Amino acid sequence: MKKNILLGILSSLRFMLRHPTYAPYMILFNFYYLPFKQAILFPIWILSRNKQYPKGTITIDSTFIYSGMIKLGLKSYFFHQQGLSYENRGGSIVFKGSCYISNESVIDVRSNAELILGDKFGASITKIFCTKKIEFGKNVAIGMNCTLMDSNFHAIIDIYSKRYLKASGFIKIGNNNWIGHDCVLKKGTHTPNNIIISARSIIDRTIKVPDYSIIGTKNSVEILGEGFTTDFDYKILKLGPKKLTEEELNIILKKKTC
Repeated sequence: MKKNILLGILSSLRFMLRHPTYAPYMILFNFYYLPFKQAILFPIWILSRNKQYPKGTITIDSTFIYSGMIKLGLKSYFFHQQGLSYENRGGSIVFKGSCYISNESVIDVRSNAELILGDKFGASITKIFCTKKIEFGKNVAIGMNCTLMDSNFHAIIDIYSKRYLKASGFIKIGNNNWIGHDCVLKKGTHTPNNIIISARSIIDRTIKVPDYSIIGTKNSVEILGEGFTTDFDYKILKLGPKKLTEEELNIILKKKTC
């Protein structure tokens, strides 16, 4: 056991020598987030371009913790630039086991949000924006250029009811999901276990299909609703939905015609 620990530490040191620019941040990252007995193993190898001071929390919920089990921002075969954009604004990230997220990816976890990554998670050039909660099961693979967002980020108004719509919704991805390239998974997405999502699909709801199905969306345009507009000035994530007065709604609509 001690021999394996020493070999793991040496492996991490070799990795940092190959990436000296990122080494100080990687050391800070592990020792800031993890208990000393875990941090000394350097289970997280991270190449982060923005190198913001760590915030929030990270937990490794696994019975076996080893050097480099979580790799964030490492160069893939397709793209040459190192690093990913990592920003934790006060949320929590839980790793259930091994994880690989390639370079050119984005991890953005907002205050009080929760991101859970199941064991054997893999993603290439993937953007994850978590404002409330996103949870991945085990053995999830995500193809290139996918985006997962559990929020609209901007306020949408139902003109008829004069209400702001709910801006965020829980995303839950089942076990053994393969998500093809260029997919967009929006707030409210829930997928079952053992499915394949075809490339360029857009999902925004609970999917109920048998195990071992392939699902996808067609390339057609349809009206999804009428009587809606946006309000980019209203801080929906901070203030939450509310009922508008007739006067407030008219002011917003008037801006659209100016």
